[in-house]
Amino acid sequence: MMNQDFVKLDKFDGSNFIRWQDKMKFLLTALKIFYVLDPNLQPIPNPTPEDTEQLKEQRIKREEDELVCKGHILNTLSDRLYDLFTTMSSPKEIWKALETKYKTEKQVDEIMAMMSEMQIGMITEVHIASATENSSEWWYDSGATIHVCNNKTLFKEYVEANNGLEVLMGNHNTAKVLGTGIVELKLSSGKKLVLTNVYHVLDIKKNLVSASLLSKNDVKAVLESDKLILSKNGVFVGKAYFRVPDPKRTKLGPRAIKSVFVGSAVNSKAYRLSDLSSNTIVKSRDVEFIKNKFINDSQIPLKPKQTQETDSLVNDSLSENKRIEPSSPSEQRRSQRVRKEKDFGLDFISYQVNVYLVEGNREKVLNKFPFVGNVEEDPNTYNEAMASRDAAFWREAVNDEMDSILSNNTWVLVDLPPGSNIIGCKWVFRRKYRTDGSVQTFKVRLVAKGYRQREGIDYFDTYAPIARITSIRVLMTLASIYKLVVHQMDVKTTFLNGNLDEKVYMDQLEGFVLPGNERKVCKLVKSLYGLKQVPKQWHEKFDTVILANGFKYNGADKCIYSKFTVEYGVIVCLYVDNMLIFGTNMLGVCETKKYLASMFKMKDLNEADTILGIKVKRHSDGYTLCQNHYIEKVLIKYKHLNVKEVNTLFDSNYKLVENTGRAIAQLEYASATGSMMYAMYCTRSNVAFAVNRLSRYISSPSVEHWKAIARVIGYLKKTKDLGLYYSGYTAVLEGYSDVNWVTSVGDNKSTSDWIFTLGGGAISWASKKQSCISHSTMESEFIALASTGKEAKWLRNMFYAIELWPQPMPAISVYCDSQATMSKAYSKIYNGKSRHISPRHEYKPVAWNIIQSTGFRGLELLPDPVAWTTNPIDWMSCLWSYCLTQSPKPSIQSTGCRA
Repeated sequence: MMNQDFVKLDKFDGSNFIRWQDKMKFLLTALKIFYVLDPNLQPIPNPTPEDTEQLKEQRIKREEDELVCKGHILNTLSDRLYDLFTTMSSPKEIWKALETKYKTEKQVDEIMAMMSEMQIGMITEVHIASATENSSEWWYDSGATIHVCNNKTLFKEYVEANNGLEVLMGNHNTAKVLGTGIVELKLSSGKKLVLTNVYHVLDIKKNLVSASLLSKNDVKAVLESDKLILSKNGVFVGKAYFRVPDPKRTKLGPRAIKSVFVGSAVNSKAYRLSDLSSNTIVKSRDVEFIKNKFINDSQIPLKPKQTQETDSLVNDSLSENKRIEPSSPSEQRRSQRVRKEKDFGLDFISYQVNVYLVEGNREKVLNKFPFVGNVEEDPNTYNEAMASRDAAFWREAVNDEMDSILSNNTWVLVDLPPGSNIIGCKWVFRRKYRTDGSVQTFKVRLVAKGYRQREGIDYFDTYAPIARITSIRVLMTLASIYKLVVHQMDVKTTFLNGNLDEKVYMDQLEGFVLPGNERKVCKLVKSLYGLKQVPKQWHEKFDTVILANGFKYNGADKCIYSKFTVEYGVIVCLYVDNMLIFGTNMLGVCETKKYLASMFKMKDLNEADTILGIKVKRHSDGYTLCQNHYIEKVLIKYKHLNVKEVNTLFDSNYKLVENTGRAIAQLEYASATGSMMYAMYCTRSNVAFAVNRLSRYISSPSVEHWKAIARVIGYLKKTKDLGLYYSGYTAVLEGYSDVNWVTSVGDNKSTSDWIFTLGGGAISWASKKQSCISHSTMESEFIALASTGKEAKWLRNMFYAIELWPQPMPAISVYCDSQATMSKAYSKIYNGKSRHISPRHEYKPVAWNIIQSTGFRGLELLPDPVAWTTNPIDWMSCLWSYCLTQSPKPSIQSTGCRA
């Protein structure tokens, strides 16, 4: 009798398949029933009246063994996999399906075959080139941290070292550095490799090229036989054979499968290879690469018209410097051979394309050399993806998405209750590109068709709060004042974490309909992308998790959470799936990260670098928020306007009025205004008034409006490097209120403007048209001051909930340049000239000690929005007034923005 503990195997949940399969083989062999899984086992014929007794006994035994074998396999599966595979009829079908889905390669310590083929040791040294006529040899060394040369005559530029610099060699001895300079290596391909900061050391026997320094400068290396192939920003693709895994190997079958190397795996030391026979992506560490065999240029999609300038770039220098000087163009012989259209995607580009080294950003390169961006469009359906040339990559991405969904127990298969609503779903396929235009990853997302949901049945509430941009700026200011640590995290598959309260039924997935269960539907247990209530469910889930750890939400912004203990203080800012973590020390930040990682699948981005398209630059005394990269994209998008750099936002010769004629490019005008508005909301407070004015004519823009748009874009072009700088000085919250009377000619309404500053930078601003017609400048100033007071009240509430800020908080100083307005705000004396002002503009913040209104003094006056946007003389002073400076910012000698 078999031991009962032996029979109780661990449940297989999708991981460690080889281990589970070996245990199952041993168990089924011991039970003498493993033979039913043999793929070559012949089936027993169907019963007939002429069957012998021996044949009948064989049939009964086969059926019993198959039933026992199926039961043992299913019994060792997790509940999720049990429900998935229990519908299959035979154990052989289950076994084959498990192998297909969870096959993994046997792990080995190192790729011994490849190392033996290329003769690689712990430190790789390969002879790569001759540099000069005296045949001084250079060696490619992966252990060297610097470039070293022992021959002074090889230096193109040379500077003697007088500071006693020494280098540590492999034998633990030190050698004196006589000088540093630049060495130019002439490679066998005719290219030049320029090495900078090369040390001249006489005591070293071999000239060394540092592999790590080349890698840092985007120069990649591939070993082929006795040669080293270098490429800048290239992708190396070669033919290879990978070992067939043991479970799939047969006695007479192949031991290795021909494939194409496409890259390295992200989460392991394995290689990613494309199996050309089955058009699938496999991962293996047991790989043997073939010498001198790479994907040829016939598989590269080239456009027939290739410019002479593109051909001349083949002889460019391969340099460590970012700037690559092209050589003079030369006429080259054209090949008459017809190029084949078939290829395997951008991951299979051959060396011929990779030698093109072009200076400039991606958009400039793609416009100049269109063949580089010759990629097919993203598929719209599952069938299109599986029929495309990148089917193997799409299938891999689909399987990853399915594993993520199934591991999260997103749904259960049920029969559709009578009268219930059912929604559909679809696969969304997107390629994610690198900055050089090549494909980085293939992304696939399963999305529910939420537009088919019925309100009150499939969903009730859909609102979900997000952090305000103003809140992020406030927290960055506090980080500069109190020297906080600022880190960033992302939540993976964010919307799959929420729990559904409603009963939602969805069709089965295209390509994943279970045989025998075609009429069943998916009852959603967790939220899924595309559902209307998904953002709300995610926020509720996160809110519950973060509050359970002792955090408190901020009353002014429900997406700001804070926790202060004796050891540390932490503030968490959540914007959908992006998260900023502010801590008084690293202990608090690490504890928060650890807790969140235990509750959700998180991606740790370490120190904050970019949030919502805003670059975060850290300096010794503060932070800078800049959007120059975003403005560059706007300039490229609207380059057809041929904008020129200007110093002012408005031309005094043009007066903007309503368009009475035909609208000109209304949709594009709205898009251009929206592009500038995002920059204005995030970092560019100085364009708030101009963008507000231009946004009033979206419904019917004219030629004059388009000229104004082009001028604002030209102003952004000149000032694209401006950003908000928070130095932490001064730590006093101040506000400015101003108004432009009767800005809108058509309806005679004024424009209110305000700005609040803290820590040397602006944290909140706005420029809005007033909702009523004012009869005097005092009235319009009073309305603007009332709006400023509302924002001051919100800021006061936010700081009140942050324990870092001193309490009790004094009244906020708000500067106004109208004495009549301040008199009206502080005095209750009846005045017939102001009796018509609406009660909703009555200035309660002054009475409640929320703000104290103060007059401007001299240069502290915030410039009038129209005056400074049309007068180039006041341009630089206005930038300081709106707390915008170049990055990096010079030392500050003034009190914040009132310099």
